[in-house]
Amino acid sequence: METLTLNELREHPEKLDPFLKDGKTVRVIREGKPYFDAVPAKPTPFRQFVKQIDEVWADSGVEISTEEIVRSLRKSRE
Repeated sequence: METLTLNELREHPEKLDPFLKDGKTVRVIREGKPYFDAVPAKPTPFRQFVKQIDEVWADSGVEISTEEIVRSLRKSRE
C-alpha cells in the first residue's frame, strides 16, 4: 500500500494514476490520519475481453473497435 497526503494529492493529482494502474491501493492521509483509500478498479470480464481482442487486431488495419462490433451484434439480435 502506498501513502499520499491529501495536500500532496490536491497539488499533484496525477501522482495517483501510476499506483492505481499498477494495481496498488493508495492510502490518503490528512493531518497524519487515514482519510480514505483509493482502490484500483477491477477489470470486468467484458473489458478484459475487449482489451485482449483489441491487442489481437491492433496491427490488422481494421478501423472499427471491438466495442462497436459487439454493439452492432447486439442491435442485430434485437
